[in-house]
Amino acid sequence: MKNLNHKLILLIYFILFLIFVILIKIYKDYIQSFFTETILQFGIIAIILLIITMDTIIQPFASDLILIVGVMVLGNTFYLGVIGGLASVLGGVLGYYIGVIIKKKKIKNTNESLIKGKKLYKKYGAIAIIIGALSPVPYSAVCWAAGICHMNFKIFLATSLSTRLPRFILMAYIGSVI
Repeated sequence: MKNLNHKLILLIYFILFLIFVILIKIYKDYIQSFFTETILQFGIIAIILLIITMDTIIQPFASDLILIVGVMVLGNTFYLGVIGGLASVLGGVLGYYIGVIIKKKKIKNTNESLIKGKKLYKKYGAIAIIIGALSPVPYSAVCWAAGICHMNFKIFLATSLSTRLPRFILMAYIGSVI
């Protein structure tokens, strides 16, 4: 039964990924025209700042789109994939520290939900980061939660780097073949 659940989850992720690629293909011209001017005007700095911002603030748009358009405009697939992945991790780190600040300002240590969340992040935090980093689940929201629950920062950073870099390199490649 457990194996069936894992296969179902993988199938759902594959379908969501396929939908993502199809939507990019359909709206390629609109997406490209919207970001092309910014990227042409400011180059790689625009890509870095947009990705950091999108992965720091919880919002419904994936920062992958910026990278894909950046690759379509500037080329340099692998280089932009690595730079985009590092920018994404930096955005996640900023989100982590936003979570730490929120926790300090708003939530008392005796809050039952926080105590449960800390236990979950201590036990399954790396899995939560992997899911947020590789799936349509907003990475920024997972990073905020990691900060609120005081997930071990070294584990957070290592997990983010080991998932976001490959994802962004893959997205850069997709941008180069679209």
